[in-house]
Amino acid sequence: ILALTPITTGILNKMLFKEKKPRSFWLGSVLSFIGVLIIVSFKGEIHFTFGTGELFSVLTMMSFAGFLVCLQVLSKDMNSLTLTFSTVFFGLLFLLPFSSILQLTEIRNVESPILVLLVVSAILIHGLSNLVWNKEMPKVGASVGALFLNLEPLITIALSFIFLGDGISAVQIIGSVFVLCGIAV
Repeated sequence: ILALTPITTGILNKMLFKEKKPRSFWLGSVLSFIGVLIIVSFKGEIHFTFGTGELFSVLTMMSFAGFLVCLQVLSKDMNSLTLTFSTVFFGLLFLLPFSSILQLTEIRNVESPILVLLVVSAILIHGLSNLVWNKEMPKVGASVGALFLNLEPLITIALSFIFLGDGISAVQIIGSVFVLCGIAV
């Protein structure tokens, strides 16, 4: 479902801004989506059901596609540092009501190295990477930028191979080729 973000972002840009994408964009988006489908079904255990979890996944994907379109618009008038700070700050404000006091007290019981890892990864992932993403958004555009999100399963496969010693199947390689071809197109 999340691999549909590039297609949804392209449709939103077309509806809202009459942005025309070449056929190669749509072909690349579909190829990349097929690649992700192949990767996630590599054990042959894919089941097409639609329940509450899938509904939340669709809502997440649609809201993220909308967020990317908003970022594209805002990045034309805001510098990347201000945009990154604003999105992280407002994200924190919106999520704060959903955190409980119980979770905050549990953090005290976590060992220091884990907390340091948490803080460093938060700075790198939500700080530095978002800063680069927001800086490049005006050049690339939300729709094309969203295509690169489909690299996530490939990176997961590679890291699982490196750190966990998991094997890489032929089906995963085929799916990865589809994703890479889709992005290249």
